Amino acid sequence: MPVEYGGYVSASAVFYLITSVYAGLVSGDGAHVTGVASEARGAQRIKTMYNPNLIYDVGMHLGEDTGYYLKKGFKVIGFEANPELVAACKRRFIDQIKSDQLIIVEGAIAPSNFGDTVTLYQSSESALGTIDGDWNKRYLTLGFSSSRPSIQVKRIEFVDIINRYGVPFYLKIDIEGGDRHVLRTLEGFTSRPKHISIESERANFADLESELKMLRDLGYDRFRAIQQTTVPGSSIITKDLEGNFVEHTFPEHSSGGFGDHT
Repeated sequence: MPVEYGGYVSASAVFYLITSVYAGLVSGDGAHVTGVASEARGAQRIKTMYNPNLIYDVGMHLGEDTGYYLKKGFKVIGFEANPELVAACKRRFIDQIKSDQLIIVEGAIAPSNFGDTVTLYQSSESALGTIDGDWNKRYLTLGFSSSRPSIQVKRIEFVDIINRYGVPFYLKIDIEGGDRHVLRTLEGFTSRPKHISIESERANFADLESELKMLRDLGYDRFRAIQQTTVPGSSIITKDLEGNFVEHTFPEHSSGGFGDHT
């Protein structure tokens, strides 16, 4: 069940939120924590244009979320490290790519110390590919096979993408162990996405606290915890950017709605 808390989140409320989230995660179920920005805080160095019609889908997989964002009329920058998934998305969204509504960034977002290329550990479950060795070991422990070989992929400097395309209205992050690096990148910008979503830590309570603190330090003070297993198969009636009604049913692996529609 989603845990919602409006307004400013006090220290005690944050503790209530993360304990509620953690209770639902230790079983291995996935969840997303979404935040709403009030005022950008922390290190502020780079001034980059904020685009209210732009969404970043960081970890697009097969485009389960991208399809929803495009249907709502947003321009989407999708990030995917797995070449096979990139090829599938290019086939699925050929028209949106041609019209420049969708741009796919191929490669793995990672810190500069990784070098120009990054090892992508592939899994029997395509959604669980990761560049983090510890996360890969965790998935092996949970019974997911590593029968597919690891591959080398291009490293993506996330700050360069923001400088090129601007700060998005909504930033969805789901890259299996790399979410916090993306969050840290935002510390260097004066603007923040209005809405942000990360895949929350599910194995280490201290790491989960750290994630919530990082969001607070970035200026996010309203949070919702979404149990991701409840999203697939659910439907929503919303409006696109032009005010037209849009109906959508979320597929498997979807993160669901965002903002007022979580």
